[in-house]
Amino acid sequence: MIEPLASPTRVVEAGDFTADLLERIVLYLSGSTDAGVMAITDPRPFPVRDAALTELGGRREVAGHRKLTMLNQVVPDPKTADIDAMAERARAEKPGIILGIGGGSTLDSAKAVAMLTANEGLLDEYLGPNPARTIKSKGPLLVLIPTTAGTGSEVTRFGVYTARTGRKYTLASPLLRSDAAVLCATLVADLPQALVASAGFDALTHALETLWNRNATPLSDALAEEAAVAVLETLLPAWEEAGCRTDDTKRSAPARAALLAAANKAGIAFDKTGTAAIHALSFILSEEWHLPHGSACAFFTDTVYGLNSRHPVVAAKLARIMHRLGQTTGVSAASTTAEAADQLGKTIGTLRERIGLANVFSDLDQASPGGEPHGKAAPDRDATFRRFGSALTDPKMANNLVPVGQAELTALIGPKLA
Repeated sequence: MIEPLASPTRVVEAGDFTADLLERIVLYLSGSTDAGVMAITDPRPFPVRDAALTELGGRREVAGHRKLTMLNQVVPDPKTADIDAMAERARAEKPGIILGIGGGSTLDSAKAVAMLTANEGLLDEYLGPNPARTIKSKGPLLVLIPTTAGTGSEVTRFGVYTARTGRKYTLASPLLRSDAAVLCATLVADLPQALVASAGFDALTHALETLWNRNATPLSDALAEEAAVAVLETLLPAWEEAGCRTDDTKRSAPARAALLAAANKAGIAFDKTGTAAIHALSFILSEEWHLPHGSACAFFTDTVYGLNSRHPVVAAKLARIMHRLGQTTGVSAASTTAEAADQLGKTIGTLRERIGLANVFSDLDQASPGGEPHGKAAPDRDATFRRFGSALTDPKMANNLVPVGQAELTALIGPKLA
């Protein structure tokens, strides 16, 4: 994998997740075994992760090194109040290195804790269209180790946070980037099908939104094309692999490890451009319907793809991906650019359906806004259009190469209410 050459973050791949691996990470990055270490995780039991951290903490106590501090105030769509509490602890302890080990919410939390260690104030003060504060200083050494195959957060300058108001905001700064990212196959070997589907589709949308982005460059295009092909070739095998039950605790999961690498490529790609319309819309769906982020992205992929694929520059990029997929899968790619782009859209739609991700409101099992389950009935049309109206002012929406106004927004959401 050569894509990390394009990333400011040092990316390494490892097999087993062990205390030995963590010790070497601390030594190689800090130059000392005595650096204070803070690990940020989510609170769920995770035997592979927990065993390595427990052993590392015990070793450091025996050796008389600065202790290992473990914090786990992380929830999906991480809340600024939780991050502020962890940051207060980090400011007091002044760790030399912070390890973020988990899914996207954990990695984003670790980024913010590291940032707040070196900057004043509360996280809410850095969020929104007119923030009261800006990031001025880089925090302590930061190592991000993903346990899901999708977000790519380990290599990006972005973090997504839920403010005290309940709104989700993206915070962007080169000073949020990690110093190193470790892709560890052991940590994704137990990913269940639902998480493979949701996180994997998140990775796919990162690649696609890089391609139809106003900030696209030849470099970002090359990275995104590689990432899109890699995700499309590995997502279904990873999902199928996750559905195969086994009692072998030492089992390998090569397809999920391959999807992890593909998602990392997508992270390196969209770090160059930011995301666009899919993600702007997904934030509203996550805020109001509480749908997991990757599933929210999958929900809008088809209509946003249809909007952007009509642009000739975008269509040419999408056609190249379809032709490459055809070469590796034996599928006959269409002859014209428009036909190939359309064929790729259908391929993506078939994949979404196969792995069980919804794309209409009537298929959602989540609670509707207001907390009352809507079951299999679509929500009120006018109210839904109003709720998504705030997406038009999201900076991510402005990144979309094809402009999205009220008319386009209605066209993107309307088919979901049928």
